[in-house]
Amino acid sequence: MTKFEESLEKIKELLPELHYGTTCALEECHRLGKQIVVTSVYRSQAQQNALWRKGRDVNGRIIDRSKIVTYTLYSDHTRRMAIDILPLGYAKMTQKAMQDALSEVAGIFLAFGIYRPPETLSWGDYGHFKCDKATRRPLVPSPIPCGLYGESLYKWIDRRVQRMTGNARLRAIERLERNIADSTRELPL
Repeated sequence: MTKFEESLEKIKELLPELHYGTTCALEECHRLGKQIVVTSVYRSQAQQNALWRKGRDVNGRIIDRSKIVTYTLYSDHTRRMAIDILPLGYAKMTQKAMQDALSEVAGIFLAFGIYRPPETLSWGDYGHFKCDKATRRPLVPSPIPCGLYGESLYKWIDRRVQRMTGNARLRAIERLERNIADSTRELPL
């Protein structure tokens, strides 16, 4: 079984209504040559508590930041609504290369309603993705013009982000992720 097939199996730990959008997002990454591995989906509250205790004393105070795995006891992983991913070969990557690779994947995931919550980004957790707004079917370019040039929503987002480089690109993707996270309406199909 390949890492891609293992990842597809692993996302079955999500809530059933989140399977389709998440599967489509992983398949799109695979089609575009973005090699990623799903490292974590569901974990019990006991597992979450054990991860939270790493790097903390008995009172919960942080004593060793290098050992911190999570900053929350109330994870979307325990509710089967989040995944953690890493680029294939991440152990040999620099921190910046890994962040860049995950940011590229974040742009792809956005088209399927999967985003990185701002709070986890502020903690430096670039591989955590929330799937609660994952589409039941992939978003397709909208016939409704929304950009300055009458483009579909998908093309407009793609054009805006593709022209950017470095930190500007990362900030733009993070802004789009926040907008999806804050959105209570569906994106146009």
